[in-house]
Amino acid sequence: MRSATVAAFTAFTALTAFTALTALTVPSVAHAEVTVAESTPYRGVVHLVRTDDAIPAQLHLVRINLTSAELRLLAPAERDRGMTTSAWAEAAGAALAISGDLFDPFSFTPAGLAAGDGLVWPSSSDDAAEGFIWFIRSMSENFAMFELPESIVGGTDLDSDMLGVVGGRPLYVLGGVPVATFPCDDLLALPCERAPRAAVGLTEDERTLLLAVVDGWQAGSIGLTAAEFAELLAAEGAHVALGLDPGASSALYIESEGGVVSSPSDGAERRLANHLGVSFTAREDGRMTGFVRARDVFDTTANLVGAQVQLDNGRDVTTDIDGLFQFANLTPRHTCATASHTGYRSVTQCRLIPSGDEIYNSIALFPNSDFIDAGPLPPDAAPPDARAPTDAAPAEDDASTDATSPLPPAPSACACHAVASRRTTPTQFLLLPALLLLTAAARARSRRRAG
Repeated sequence: MRSATVAAFTAFTALTAFTALTALTVPSVAHAEVTVAESTPYRGVVHLVRTDDAIPAQLHLVRINLTSAELRLLAPAERDRGMTTSAWAEAAGAALAISGDLFDPFSFTPAGLAAGDGLVWPSSSDDAAEGFIWFIRSMSENFAMFELPESIVGGTDLDSDMLGVVGGRPLYVLGGVPVATFPCDDLLALPCERAPRAAVGLTEDERTLLLAVVDGWQAGSIGLTAAEFAELLAAEGAHVALGLDPGASSALYIESEGGVVSSPSDGAERRLANHLGVSFTAREDGRMTGFVRARDVFDTTANLVGAQVQLDNGRDVTTDIDGLFQFANLTPRHTCATASHTGYRSVTQCRLIPSGDEIYNSIALFPNSDFIDAGPLPPDAAPPDARAPTDAAPAEDDASTDATSPLPPAPSACACHAVASRRTTPTQFLLLPALLLLTAAARARSRRRAG
């Protein structure tokens, strides 16, 4: 909702008790939080309900694994504006959805930039007050990026493979640090009163998307100030977090848990300009197989028997007499395996688990003695002059185009925006040249954004 429409919200904004005309630092008080419920509505999704009786306030937090091939980010096209969160989710096939940007209540024009189905809304534009989240999908993974409010970005400035954009304000967390200063005269974002709030965030490893809604203006949950909400989001692991439309617009929908799980302050959902959603499509489990060998994965005489191999979900096995390890019943997603053995430097390698198929992820370990002169290196790094090739495997079919190789690096955060980088560890550069060629176009697009 743009500032020009403030007059249309007399009843809405009368609830604020703050009319300061300058930015103020709002102190917040940390209280003990209690987890009331925790559920897994879908694979790769965790829903937490937390309460703080001292305020009181109730928070819904959803953690979404962006590397899962079963999950896909969605945003509405302009033709779908003016729908409630649940109505849009049901129409779009979204399993989860959260309320979107502030907006004009007469035209349902969002305050900032918006896009859905890969198309920017002609009625929308970015400005210095609003930031936005935008996302793409590549190699069966979702990648989310944030543009900060102070940068002004046009829709044509985004990658051509952009799928959706949802704007919002204020910025709650940046670099893992909660923002403490907010303009109390923003009568739409309501930063300086305890109110219902919604936000979207991203963890530092850029693998987990966070959706958060705190109920407010009710006896059981009066809400949080912007500063309190920012502290909470940072404590929950947000590296960057952006506010969505607060007040009665705030809503969270989870289909498998009955629909709207938050408690909108009006007692019913509002029609909004846009939303951010996640679809879920169950896929057949896959498998990971590989050898752990000394220096060269192709050397059958260099088997490391009894090496420990642990996945990023905590599952672990030890290698057999052939140095072989196997994991079955794996969710199709980008999965990392860490191999370790006494006397050797541990190495982590990641692969995309194919649906209904097997991926090879052989790992070469190098003796600790190789690192004496070079000094300590990261656990997943091999000496630059001693890297051995790793196994490659056929691409997993997601719309017949996805490949199993990891994505190339993308730009790191700069002063004007925060971007989820597509990181590649040193050992991932061991992939065969043919696989690297598959990512060349994506690398070019990402580096263009760095400029």
